[in-house]
Amino acid sequence: MQGWGYAWLEAEGQCFWAQSTHPWSDPRFHVETDSSVVRLISAVYERDSRWARKWVRHRVRTNEPLSESAWGLVKVAARRADFGVDRIPDFLQSGAGLAGESQPELRARTERVAPSGVLRDEVLASEVWRSLEAGDLSSAEVIWNLLGNWIVQAQEQSPRIVALPVAAVLVDEQGRALSWGVNSAWDLRTQHAEVNLIHRWRRAGSPGRPAKLWVSRKSCKMCAGAIWDAFSGLEVFPQVAFLEPDEGSLARQTVLDVGTFEYRRARRP
Repeated sequence: MQGWGYAWLEAEGQCFWAQSTHPWSDPRFHVETDSSVVRLISAVYERDSRWARKWVRHRVRTNEPLSESAWGLVKVAARRADFGVDRIPDFLQSGAGLAGESQPELRARTERVAPSGVLRDEVLASEVWRSLEAGDLSSAEVIWNLLGNWIVQAQEQSPRIVALPVAAVLVDEQGRALSWGVNSAWDLRTQHAEVNLIHRWRRAGSPGRPAKLWVSRKSCKMCAGAIWDAFSGLEVFPQVAFLEPDEGSLARQTVLDVGTFEYRRARRP
């Protein structure tokens, strides 16, 4: 069991748990998608979004050190976590889970509302760049189509509940789009635009050399942590630019803001 991460929580007589996809020493391990804490909280929301917020308010316990992704996810979508727990429950060691166990497969996940627009790898993002820099999303045809289709589908599902319209695009030095994401988190709090972008990029095999990440709204702690974990191992960390500020408590200070507590924590050796 050494090197494997486990996370679990107990709520209303049920025990939800998840295991990291690979041991920490495995080169295939990506902390922003394979962490047991990330997999657990995401799976609880995907299991039943109506009750997830109540369940994850119970303490999440894990034997692995929290990545920046996990720290942010706990802040945004859960409540509290105990990490570095020494004793792993017997039912995890035996492999016999209890009723309500959750063993998610994050690599296969998709957004709850998938936009019908398609952003191909070879599409140049120069028009998108200029539109974002000008502060005009409506003139960026690709992004506008993605957001427009997504909002229409959201309103068809429930006219009263529409997620905050946020889009993100990852491009290389030539301006070619490597991945994209839109916010689909009105009932699944873990599916923000940046998180969806990173999952799509991972599923595609982490292609290209990311140079710039455009986000239409400043990233929250969860998304900033995911960005940090996803790209910190690259030779050059991509520039992150956002169109609109977010002064809310969950976005005011993140790991991407130099000089913050989160930034200093992530930089520790």
